[in-house]
Amino acid sequence: EIIGLVDFAVTEQDLKEIHPSLAHHIPQAIEILRPILIDVTGQGGIRIYHESFRRYIKNRLNQKNIPFSNILTPVIHWLRNRGFFNDAKSYRFLLSLLRRAGRDSEILILVNSSFVSDSVVAGHSRFAIKANLILATEVATQKLDWASLALIAELSSSVYTCFEEKLLSLDIVRFGRTFATVFGAEAQSNRLLFDGKPTLSAEQG
Repeated sequence: EIIGLVDFAVTEQDLKEIHPSLAHHIPQAIEILRPILIDVTGQGGIRIYHESFRRYIKNRLNQKNIPFSNILTPVIHWLRNRGFFNDAKSYRFLLSLLRRAGRDSEILILVNSSFVSDSVVAGHSRFAIKANLILATEVATQKLDWASLALIAELSSSVYTCFEEKLLSLDIVRFGRTFATVFGAEAQSNRLLFDGKPTLSAEQG
């Protein structure tokens, strides 16, 4: 059910950390499910290989009146513990899981006035920052939260200033060197790829 509801690949170790009380069952469970799983090289883990199986799991949960939040709460807790800004997987998927679990208000708490600056300091790409702001915009629109919409509009402007405004945008090379000095070369390397794909252009990378 976890593999069917999350949008990213998970490793055996990830599943053990999410459900430590069931850790001793997880290797066998993965072997049983192996015919419908694929190994995702870029993400380093497994996921269900066809969307029809994911739909089947979601429909089965709905038929039994089991809220998605029951399944996703341990995953959300696990992602939070990894550190929202520090961990790329948490940064890219926590907000979407909160929305799927019906916890929209928590999304607007995370996307606060320092969201963009904290994201830049943590080395996240323009694409990843924008994706989270788009999701937060959808949530605020649905809730008719005008204050949050005004804030997100200003945050979006700051993303443009930081990455696209010619006179004010950051020097990506100097930023990369500084980031590596502060956080280490391994952290810098981890920010250059996500899901097996570059997060920057070839020239910037």
